[in-house]
Amino acid sequence: MKEVVAALLRQGNRFLICQRPADKARALLWEFVGGKVEPGETRPVALARECREELGVEIEVGEVFDDVLHVYNDMTVHLTVYEAQIVAGAPQRLEHNDLRWITPAEIPNYEFCQADQVILEKIIATAANTKLERPNILCHMVQSIDGKVTGAFLAQPETAEATNVYYALNRELRGDAYACGRVTMEESFTHGFYPDMTLFEDKKFPIEDYIAEPDAGFFAVAFDTHGRLGWKESRIVDDDPGYHDAHIIEVLCENVDPRYLAYMRRVGVSYIFAGAEELDLPLALHKLKTLFGIERLLLEGGSLLNGTFLREGFVDAISLVTAPVVAGEGKSLFEGVEGCAFTLAETKTYEGGVLWSYYAKKEED
Repeated sequence: MKEVVAALLRQGNRFLICQRPADKARALLWEFVGGKVEPGETRPVALARECREELGVEIEVGEVFDDVLHVYNDMTVHLTVYEAQIVAGAPQRLEHNDLRWITPAEIPNYEFCQADQVILEKIIATAANTKLERPNILCHMVQSIDGKVTGAFLAQPETAEATNVYYALNRELRGDAYACGRVTMEESFTHGFYPDMTLFEDKKFPIEDYIAEPDAGFFAVAFDTHGRLGWKESRIVDDDPGYHDAHIIEVLCENVDPRYLAYMRRVGVSYIFAGAEELDLPLALHKLKTLFGIERLLLEGGSLLNGTFLREGFVDAISLVTAPVVAGEGKSLFEGVEGCAFTLAETKTYEGGVLWSYYAKKEED
């Protein structure tokens, strides 16, 4: 019987799986990183060695997640899987055919080694009862009477007082961070600038989070998954104290142009990865809280980003300033959602016919 160890390496709600080489037994099946315990080794020591050899990372070995005895045609293995955390380096494909970070829901998309099946079933079962830590999220927006948040109505004189109320409330409601999508950030702050990426051809950085100012205390979070924003400084420069001097955090996907990472480091902007090709919002929010200490986040558009937050159940309250204008054309407050119930907690009227409404998320029965 072979004593085998493996690591359950997590990244938010995802975990790392590795595809076996084509020239080895159980070719191209997926498994957890790990291997055989050599004579004289303890299991944790063996696991740390295997992760170093196979991924090029240093790990901290935690508690046993589960163990299983499995009989293959050619051998019997006693597999012990440990919770583990990467403390140095980024996973590299040193011995495996491929590496993937997947969620429990994606497990059926992959064919795993038979010995891993019990482990995978436990991951699925525990995931259903596990919620990632995240900030409290307040969506703060200006809208027209007919529920539009974009369009020409924003420039009308009748909307000016609503905009003033919006900014005043933004200063009062100020959290640890505010978040916007790429288009909103570009319109408000970067104004279409983008650097010459050929200047960064020779710079290579791993796909790992970069924390330039972990203790900045106030952050501007840009959901810019493909790295399209051209920041010139690491902090927001704005006349309004509700936005000024916030350290910028870019939320990226792993398929970003690697030259963009070099540019962000040059400017001093922090960035985190959340998803391979599409945004993994739970992971992004988990990282914002655990890496930067963000407890309260103001969500301020655009419509698609607002809709993504609401659709995934991550809007805890809504602060809505309504201008006395019917916009006609424009995007709605939340795009692409089916509906969600909130409770009206507070209202207030201002000069010029402006209405402020505060909605709390309705508690489930």
